[in-house]
Amino acid sequence: MIDQDTKDCLFRIEAYLKRMCDMMVDRQVQPKQEAKAPKDHVEKIYAAYPSRCVVSNRSSGKCSKNKDKIKKLLKEVSYLNFIAIIKLYTEDCRESDTYMKNFSTFLNNLPDINEFNKKPSQQEVKETKFQTF
Repeated sequence: MIDQDTKDCLFRIEAYLKRMCDMMVDRQVQPKQEAKAPKDHVEKIYAAYPSRCVVSNRSSGKCSKNKDKIKKLLKEVSYLNFIAIIKLYTEDCRESDTYMKNFSTFLNNLPDINEFNKKPSQQEVKETKFQTF
């Protein structure tokens, strides 16, 4: 026969173990659900980069492997920023008469969107040169 003190002790131990198990379950790290980029975003970004250089009309070297890289980059850069970077880069190359990078090189060295805001246009550079003389 178990006396009342032993029953109380066992009840407290059981309650303690139950709380510990609940805490362990709460502390378990739930696997992260990766934010998947919508497939149409990847396709639109891929299509936004010209397949030919806007200056020299040479191929930009686009291939299907670039889509995997775009998926990875969409975890760090938003869709709208990505599109804006491509458009600003294309316009910058057109204005400055600079050859466009190969698409995989562009993706590996994605320019910061703020770089395009700091560069003076060709017209401003010419005006500055004329004003100094």
